[in-house]
Amino acid sequence: MDCVRRAAAEAILIEDRRTGERRRQPTDALFVFIGADAQTSWLPREVICDERGYICTGRDVTDLVASQNGEWPLERDPFLLETRVPGIFAVGDVRHGSIKRVASGVGEGSMAIAFVHQYFSEQQREAEAMEPRPVGGGSAETLAPARVS
Repeated sequence: MDCVRRAAAEAILIEDRRTGERRRQPTDALFVFIGADAQTSWLPREVICDERGYICTGRDVTDLVASQNGEWPLERDPFLLETRVPGIFAVGDVRHGSIKRVASGVGEGSMAIAFVHQYFSEQQREAEAMEPRPVGGGSAETLAPARVS
């Protein structure tokens, strides 16, 4: 592909790689998209990726876990950007089904921060629920685990 321009883009020259045919396509703008290969081979096996290597998050995790005879380990569904590993999030181009645009990746990053806070709050509530509490007359010597209803 070539770009024809004077002061701004006017046209692009497109070549069909199979036939070698070239044609001129008028345009006033050009968006360059370089590369779309996920580089995720370094991730642990617990993080599920699709057939092209993109990281599965949210609903895609539960759909793929079921198809691979696995199990999501928590009672709740994964958060939108959460991977197969609770508390691990993926955003941007490396995520399965992402829009592959910088602005989307930035937005997903800020969403992930909110999910991280939510995840940590959840962990804190679970830890507090497991702390021993006084039983009966309130003596500090008689302790029992807290019950969560």
